[in-house]
Amino acid sequence: MNAVIHCPPLQRTATVDRVLGEFGPGGGPVVVVIAGVHGNEPAGIYAVLDLLRDLAAAQPTFRGKLIGLAGNLAALRKNVRYIHCDLNRMWRSEILAEAYGNGSGPLPRNCVELAEVRELYDQIKSIMQHEAGPFYFVDLHTTSSVSPPFIPFDDTLTNRAFVEQFPLPGILGIEEFLPGTLLSYITRYNVVAIGYEAGQHHEPRSIEFHHAMLALCLEKAGCVSREHYPVLARHEETLRQGANGLEGFYEVRFRYAIEEGEGFRMLPGFSSFQPVAYKQKLAENNRGAIVAQESGRIFMPLYQAQGNDGYFLIRRVARFWLNLSKILRRWRFERVLAWLPGVRLLPDEQNTLEIDTRIARFLATEIFHLLGYRRQTTQGTTIRFTRREP
Repeated sequence: MNAVIHCPPLQRTATVDRVLGEFGPGGGPVVVVIAGVHGNEPAGIYAVLDLLRDLAAAQPTFRGKLIGLAGNLAALRKNVRYIHCDLNRMWRSEILAEAYGNGSGPLPRNCVELAEVRELYDQIKSIMQHEAGPFYFVDLHTTSSVSPPFIPFDDTLTNRAFVEQFPLPGILGIEEFLPGTLLSYITRYNVVAIGYEAGQHHEPRSIEFHHAMLALCLEKAGCVSREHYPVLARHEETLRQGANGLEGFYEVRFRYAIEEGEGFRMLPGFSSFQPVAYKQKLAENNRGAIVAQESGRIFMPLYQAQGNDGYFLIRRVARFWLNLSKILRRWRFERVLAWLPGVRLLPDEQNTLEIDTRIARFLATEIFHLLGYRRQTTQGTTIRFTRREP
């Protein structure tokens, strides 16, 4: 079932189906772009359509295939983030089982997004079964606040190497705070899978930034070259200007989770990557002021009605730690951790370590992040860290 998407602020209208379109002969790299996972973020949809149109007109020498998919069609029709459930928090085994009628999961039976996740998953599965690859997945988003473009991704070495090729800041660690994202689920299949945030929802340049990023993704994946598609140089400069000097990698340090009924209100004027000081007032709720838990940069402050992510705090990651991380992972240094006092490898979950912080005080969270682990749960003095298993 198709959807008519109309966005007056962007002065755009389009009629789309689950598959937005394809370009290329196949038999090589496959770039799969997913747009509109949140229905109030139509800029990515328009950018995919624009890129497909431009490629059809230019007909550059092309290896592999570009495939565009639409996310939450039901929400896109109504220009809302979601109808019943956030489609970008549903990518968990128990919810997928529920979507296919293989069990009673945590969602109500009338949840519209159960059909959306099933149909989108069917398309992704079909692509991976029928195309040779290698595969590159790009999940397009925009934000409710003013923001330069940036790339969030699960920190695998493969993802990191791909992200390093773009003149944009990369964001590490957001999966530790946001379980059930499409991006994290796809990463489990040992493919390149990155997110991309192009700017504010209804800012016309967000479409331009999406378009530029996708064109460069085709180049970095090996589908097209600058010799045969010379506009790539212009697209790279567009992204460089959009980043406005921001580069390198940042790690998410804190997420403010909004509780139901608390009356959260972000103070006006904040934009992503804006520096903030410790105890600086950032927002308010029914109990009073909400202040920064540490100094750093504010990230994705919430200026929309739907959503429970009030804001994040991030900080720059030094190149030294990134290089050390790469070396330690290649040495499989994580095998040493299970032999240290206060650290236990769970027998039923070979990719999960349980830490008793009363004993292993010397093992900071940052060490586990270096090795690709992310915090899963905290209970008293026990912390569990998990690393993804392809």
